[in-house]
Amino acid sequence: MAEVALFAGDRFYRSQFNTGQASYTIFQKDGVVYADPGYPGGTPYSGTDVGAVVNSCITNLASSSAGTGVILARGIVQTVTTGIILNLAPEGRLIFDADCNITWNGTGDFIKITASSSIVEFLGTFKFNATNQIMFHLNNVQNCYCRAFRVLSNSGSILSGTKVVYLDGATAYYNEFWLDTFSQVDIGIHFPFVTVGANANNVLFASFGTVNYGIKIDNQARNNWLGDIQIQTGGANTAGVYIDGQSNWVGKLYGEYAGGGPVLFLDTHASNNRVSYLRQEGAGTELTNNANAAYNDIHLTRPYGFTIVTPAVPATTVAQFNTFPFPVKIYFLTTGTVTVVKITDATGAFQSINTAITVPMELILESGYQITLTFTAAPTWKWCGM
Repeated sequence: MAEVALFAGDRFYRSQFNTGQASYTIFQKDGVVYADPGYPGGTPYSGTDVGAVVNSCITNLASSSAGTGVILARGIVQTVTTGIILNLAPEGRLIFDADCNITWNGTGDFIKITASSSIVEFLGTFKFNATNQIMFHLNNVQNCYCRAFRVLSNSGSILSGTKVVYLDGATAYYNEFWLDTFSQVDIGIHFPFVTVGANANNVLFASFGTVNYGIKIDNQARNNWLGDIQIQTGGANTAGVYIDGQSNWVGKLYGEYAGGGPVLFLDTHASNNRVSYLRQEGAGTELTNNANAAYNDIHLTRPYGFTIVTPAVPATTVAQFNTFPFPVKIYFLTTGTVTVVKITDATGAFQSINTAITVPMELILESGYQITLTFTAAPTWKWCGM
């Protein structure tokens, strides 16, 4: 078997692994997929479907004294119908090298990860071939790392229900993702609704083209961190990043397409989310804010200024929220007869100032803060997005 493995090139792949070699090197010759063990006493496998062969390797490694290992697939070009279940612990690793080209024609999950601390890297080209397919499904796992390089639809258009990453389960947290390029998928990364919520997961980088959702964070999904998110030509039909969850943080969110859905969509349950950098370079919509709560903090590279809708001055002693997900500057245009200005922060703490309104006069009101005026004659104001 070892001599056949030479067709795969350097079976030891020494630069990649601390052990100096893979536990299994998987390669393809004349339509047959071979798994060559890289350790003494290992069992070789072969078959016509790389998914089935990988599962055989996983079963063998799971029953070994180490209970884990590294599986390297090189030069695999085929349509696959057998899904892979990765349950090697600790730190089982599965790599599809850059020369792999896989079309997934099975049902549901291509790779389902059920063991924490797993590492999966797909460095070649992956294509969906049917609806409701998932590339990486993480179920109740922690500390896993998934990377995909190029993910597409085999049909050349979006297939309904396809997802690059689907992460679910109340104990799904501390996982990391790096998705270099994906397009023609329904949802790139999906953190769905669960009772507790998907917590503290980290999207290091994601770059995508035509999708329905680039990243979708549903209600109760919280404390997830999105590092550098780039939306390329084609863009998102519904939203580049959709957030209905709570206390999520986005470092940089950048779009360069015209039309389609917004770069960022805050839905009704979104609260306490923060975006440090939001920019849309094309003519499309930058932000849609449907959040009921006013406690989202969005930093725009190009503030909306006086294009935002200024609310009417409410009745005396009635609070007016800043419901925009960014600070506003309030310019008073006329003085009225005001005796007290009260500012209330997002926690309910407040500061009252016994003062009249003068012109010119301006105040900064943070997102989620309230302003309450006590008066006998109302002033007029104009709000400016910052």
